[in-house]
Amino acid sequence: MRSAFIVLALCVAGIWAEASTDTLLRKARAAQGYDYPPPSIPFPEPTRPPPVVTRPPAPKTTRPPPPPVTRPPPTYLPPTNKPHPPAPKPTPRPPPPPV
Repeated sequence: MRSAFIVLALCVAGIWAEASTDTLLRKARAAQGYDYPPPSIPFPEPTRPPPVVTRPPAPKTTRPPPPPVTRPPPTYLPPTNKPHPPAPKPTPRPPPPPV
């Protein structure tokens, strides 16, 4: 756990050092006159309309015919509410072997 904190502290210190170095470099360049503002755009870029794409019309989708209606055969009987038969009795365990 302690080593994780040490690694985390080193990462934070590295990020902070990198940021402060960048700030110092920017300040030094600005003092020497190398920090120029971004140039203004002399004219707006021309905009072109997107090319017209002509696609053939989509084919008409046809659905397959519905499946035939299934009905139970005439000999089918609905389930009854009879109780289930009792479960078979478990077989007794054999006696343990003599020691």
